Amino acid sequence: MRLRFALRLWWVLVCLGFAVPAHATTLAVLPLERADRSEAHEGFGQAIAGMLVADLSHVDGLTLVERARLDALLGEIALGKSNYLDPKTAQKVGKGVGAELVLVGDWSTLDGELLLDARIVDVSQGTVREAVAANGTVDDFVSVEKQLVTELIDGLDLALSASARRQIWSAAPTERFDAFVAYSEGLHAEDAGAWEQARAAYERALARDPTFTSAQKALSALRATLEASEAAATSRSEAVQSAALQAVLAAVPDERQRPAGFVHDPASRAAFALRTMALENAGRSCQRFEEMLAFGEHTGWDVDFPSKAWDPFRALVEKTGFVVVPRDVTAPDAAHDSPTSRVQLFRSLDRYVTGDNWFGRPEERSGMAAAVVRCYPPAERVAVLDRMRASLEHADKARVVSRGDTLSVGERLVLVAAWQQITYLGPDATVTARMKGLLDAHPDGAAHATVKAAIDQVMGQATRWEDHQVRRQGRPPAALERVERALASRDASVLVTGDPTCMQIEKATRPGATQWVARLPDVKGDRITEPQAWDTAGTTWAILATLGCIRGQPARFADTDALASFLRAGLAKMDDADKQRSTCAMSVSMLEQMLQPSALERARSAPAGEAMWAYGVLITWYGSLQYQRCVDDRVP
Repeated sequence: MRLRFALRLWWVLVCLGFAVPAHATTLAVLPLERADRSEAHEGFGQAIAGMLVADLSHVDGLTLVERARLDALLGEIALGKSNYLDPKTAQKVGKGVGAELVLVGDWSTLDGELLLDARIVDVSQGTVREAVAANGTVDDFVSVEKQLVTELIDGLDLALSASARRQIWSAAPTERFDAFVAYSEGLHAEDAGAWEQARAAYERALARDPTFTSAQKALSALRATLEASEAAATSRSEAVQSAALQAVLAAVPDERQRPAGFVHDPASRAAFALRTMALENAGRSCQRFEEMLAFGEHTGWDVDFPSKAWDPFRALVEKTGFVVVPRDVTAPDAAHDSPTSRVQLFRSLDRYVTGDNWFGRPEERSGMAAAVVRCYPPAERVAVLDRMRASLEHADKARVVSRGDTLSVGERLVLVAAWQQITYLGPDATVTARMKGLLDAHPDGAAHATVKAAIDQVMGQATRWEDHQVRRQGRPPAALERVERALASRDASVLVTGDPTCMQIEKATRPGATQWVARLPDVKGDRITEPQAWDTAGTTWAILATLGCIRGQPARFADTDALASFLRAGLAKMDDADKQRSTCAMSVSMLEQMLQPSALERARSAPAGEAMWAYGVLITWYGSLQYQRCVDDRVP
């Protein structure tokens, strides 16, 4: 009855001249699978499926299933990212999302070639209705995908207007295959919940193609997700820490406010131990250091936690509700440990002062040195550490050596101070004199070996600091950051933009600068987590400065002939031993070839060839030979 009524209504509408819309076929596009023996590109099939959906959405006779619905169903039936090629599986998926047709397929890349295969499964029958394929080079991956779409449309006998066809063939997320691969990796990582990896992958995609809109949108959405997650974690962290902190602060006096002559008993020692934990959880490093210093001086640096302190400690923990901060809540590492295990800090003077496993990175520990590093800028740390050592010497405790150790607590502080000085400010005569003093104090025996090993580490850090200074041309981070930002944003107030050579060099270095700026939060701060990033920025600065592409920085050479002469002379001055070093030999050989007069003449005959020749020789000179300390050439 309903069918007859529908047919009559259709006939009436046609007779009256109404346009009766044709039935739209619902299509679900599943991620393409990687074929056997293909090179691996994580998430590539998902990214290609996204391109197919975008293009097929222009076809009037098709309705595409939204990705969110599709992902939800795939999660429910626990397919993961495999088994899509089975027609029965495709039929099951199609029924689940109400699709009449399901597109499945596979892809492969091998030796620079890309092959895409697609099959259309009829959901009602569970059989393959159409099979198509397209192939070409990976660099022409957009055209390969467009060929596949055209074959699909023709195979399904779908009408496609000239306007829709133009839209399909003119739309491309990016022409850069390497950018598309990075974007694919981002999709894969995001689906796996690896958000930081996803962010890095999207940033790589944008560094390779800053106009890649899909990557921009994905990165923007991911950043919003990360910010919301971090905000929620911070909120939870603050709630957990604030409650415990307020309870402990209310129950335990500030050590700096103790009356003169106050004598600690087991109960007050227990209370102070818990107070230091609360201050650490709250990130109040400056106050924590000052209170720990006051406690040390009030007790004559007898900081041990007596056995009689355990009962009042446990009672105070229970009374204040002081708990372990969950691992998924942002907090200092120690906050995730139990209060009883954190009492180990008070089991010996060296742990209290410098922390366990203290050398080189005390900020990762809970001792006083950690609080100093977290509280004070690098320029002030050595003086504060010296102040600690002076207080210990005044109490005749600087020479205390803990059981199983060979260095006194005062000597530990000397080494911590030396490490901080060299890492952030560079070596000086004071550090050298202190290292000599340590060796003189232990002329032989086990203590001598320990001191020498520690000093070797400190001096190794000095060598690394000097390496970084050479690679960065002795420029402060602010100067390097200024140029990187200018490259990424095309800032004409910093860069010379009208010179043809500078325009080519800036074009060549801009993608790297864009990526560098995107990573900036990870490479800034007192603790330089990625010193190589600043070293790379130093190379970029040196190239631009040498060619006069930074405003206020005159070019070092009048022309490329003068540059070539300077570099030939620089190679001639190198010792034969340096030229033959494994880290230098290949770059020396490459530069010698580029400096041949015939190579420069060939470069001059090509459009922009002379500029790119200059870039090539300078990146070899600064980015390889100077980076490896084969040469030392500081730009004035």
